[in-house]
Amino acid sequence: MNTNDITPDITPEQTKALAAKLFNRAWQLIENTDRTEAEELEMIHSAHASRLHWQQIGGPKEWAIGEWQCARVYCEVGFPESAIFHAQACLEIVESNEVPLWMHASTFEILARSYWAAEDLDLAKLARGRALQLLPQIEDAADRETIAAQVAELTF
Repeated sequence: MNTNDITPDITPEQTKALAAKLFNRAWQLIENTDRTEAEELEMIHSAHASRLHWQQIGGPKEWAIGEWQCARVYCEVGFPESAIFHAQACLEIVESNEVPLWMHASTFEILARSYWAAEDLDLAKLARGRALQLLPQIEDAADRETIAAQVAELTF
């Protein structure tokens, strides 16, 4: 099956809107610290569905962000092996394509978070250290502050 056949009856604009809506829903659920099991499952499905739709309509930036979100979701629900899988997929996309520098720092943040969830503190510290090295190089203050706040959550 060609991935373009997944949603043959919707326009590219609708696919993009759906990808964004699913991403935002997953993010709402990530921020909800009092999730039910049903909401955790919805969060996982929303992140994956968003990533799938971005595969059709986006480029490397959107693909990496989608992998980042899948990894974050798996950290949230306690599946570190799946988190590491998606964090490494994010890293592969970022390293293989021209993407903004903030995405590199964000990728190392999610790698650190995923390794931390798996209780591999050595790799978590290495990844966090790389994210911290990249932070000062990020020109946009809002991007730098967002990633710095996420890195600051990694208290190991």
